[in-house]
Amino acid sequence: MTSWPWPAMLPVRYVRIARPTDQLDEVVRFYCEGLGLPELDRFAGHAGYRGVLLGLPGTPYHLEFTQHDHGSPGPAPSRDNLLVLYFDDLTHIEPAAARLATLGHQPVEAENPYWTENGAVTVEDPDHRRVVQMPQLPAGGAEGHVAVEWYAGDRNALRPLFELAEDSPPSWTPTCVPGGSSSPGWDRRSWDTCS
Repeated sequence: MTSWPWPAMLPVRYVRIARPTDQLDEVVRFYCEGLGLPELDRFAGHAGYRGVLLGLPGTPYHLEFTQHDHGSPGPAPSRDNLLVLYFDDLTHIEPAAARLATLGHQPVEAENPYWTENGAVTVEDPDHRRVVQMPQLPAGGAEGHVAVEWYAGDRNALRPLFELAEDSPPSWTPTCVPGGSSSPGWDRRSWDTCS
């Protein structure tokens, strides 16, 4: 994945999302044993707080969960206050979803139907904060997937698309296969010989 630099007027070095909890051990179990995040560090005795840092070693992104000796957190803000993790596909999500289910955290219906409609698995942590596991890169992300599928329709309908493709080579060697279809390598000037 390509990293975009922070703007010069906001030279951020690290990002940490901190959340309070009254059940630190259960929350850490959810994110470490269930979701699979590594524990990076923990602290105790800091002005009545103890906490755990989770994340990906070697990256500037962390989750911090803290618990005060006298309690402090309220309920989760809403069912649409989310931590969204993007995966390449559903097969990468299934192991974490199975571990979370074993710990008693079954998938829940997303508040926003977009997530469910696009194949995401949403679960609640012990504090009822939601984690969305999404099987694709975010829209407008630095990387994208290209799906190549066989087109059996009218080839003349596609001609303008290839004529507009500025990055296409000016000429390719035509390769036609029986039945009038073209394999990769067709020549724009030989379009009609393959249709």
